[in-house]
Amino acid sequence: MVSIMTRDEENIERVLRIFVDGLRTLDYDKISEVFYEDGMSIGVGTGGLSWVARDHWKEMREEMIKAGKNPVDEWGRFEIRSIKIIGNAASVIVDLWFGDGGVTKEKYVDFYHMLKVDEQWRIVSKIYPSPDSLESTP
Repeated sequence: MVSIMTRDEENIERVLRIFVDGLRTLDYDKISEVFYEDGMSIGVGTGGLSWVARDHWKEMREEMIKAGKNPVDEWGRFEIRSIKIIGNAASVIVDLWFGDGGVTKEKYVDFYHMLKVDEQWRIVSKIYPSPDSLESTP
């Protein structure tokens, strides 16, 4: 079955492609292009609930470079599970894989909440489940 995307779905996919490419390379300019300035990334980590602002990715890159690590993951990719749009709001579930040399080292499932303002879709929040909770998820 062939699925035809609407213009909004295509634009949402484009925004997510820019964002994931920004994550993959820790390119803060790409991330900030599509992630709202006051947006948050929220998840459950080992210490409980984690709330981080957009600047987190900028700081992460700087820390990796300072530690002599390569911040670029040439293999990172994503796949959209679902997009639900109501008016100018969207909720998108995305599978993400990061790795090295074609070998998956990390898999994530992210839930993106997006708003369309001035005909532009922007990510306003990203939530993610804890990695150990994904073990029982298809």
